Amino acid sequence: MNYFSFAWMTFRNRLLEEYRYPLQAIVNLLVFSGFVFLIASGSSVIIGGDAAVNFTRVFLAFFLGVGLTSIMQTLVDKGSLEEFYLYPLKSAPMLLAAGAGRLLESILTMAFLVYLVPGWLLGHPDLAWRFLAATPLVGFFAMGLGMVIAGLSLVYRKLGQLPQILMLLLLALAVGVPDSVLAFSKGWFPLAAAVLYTRGAAVIPWSAWAVSLAVFALGIVLFAVLEKQMFARGLISQE
Repeated sequence: MNYFSFAWMTFRNRLLEEYRYPLQAIVNLLVFSGFVFLIASGSSVIIGGDAAVNFTRVFLAFFLGVGLTSIMQTLVDKGSLEEFYLYPLKSAPMLLAAGAGRLLESILTMAFLVYLVPGWLLGHPDLAWRFLAATPLVGFFAMGLGMVIAGLSLVYRKLGQLPQILMLLLLALAVGVPDSVLAFSKGWFPLAAAVLYTRGAAVIPWSAWAVSLAVFALGIVLFAVLEKQMFARGLISQE
């Protein structure tokens, strides 16, 4: 098995998990879309703007949250660290492949919902394309942060609800921060640049792409460093 087949297997399994029962999947998508629409409508009162655009902002934050948690979830799915390190693939590339597979499934699902609600129902078909264009920027940034969290979990197993707390903070940033603040941070914070892009910005700054790729690379390096520390300290069997 290579890393591409592992990513494809993860992507396929995610699709099967989500859509094995079509009626339940449709209900879940409708409920989730309704929940996001309520958040988007409420945020339009706080920060202004169109509910359709704010709907897309919320989905970008959720997408980043998926990237944050997907790599950590791969470690959890393997049961224990001993089982994880018995897998016939190197740890960091395997985690990235699994994260990419999960993100790809999320891109397809979220892009469809953005096309359906803001695009078809609310008359903003361009938002689905803007969402798709921004997902690589957010995805690399998210997987970099996810690798950092996964590395920390190897040495400090009891991270509590850190990934979920980060996701809530990012969601709050996407729906509750005025555009003037986002404009100040768009050059060095990829989510801010992606959110502003969905609101009509002509381009995503190159500096935001650079930061996203730098965080991605830094996450891989930090994971390798923390992994070595785990082995050096004999922490692989800790509970």
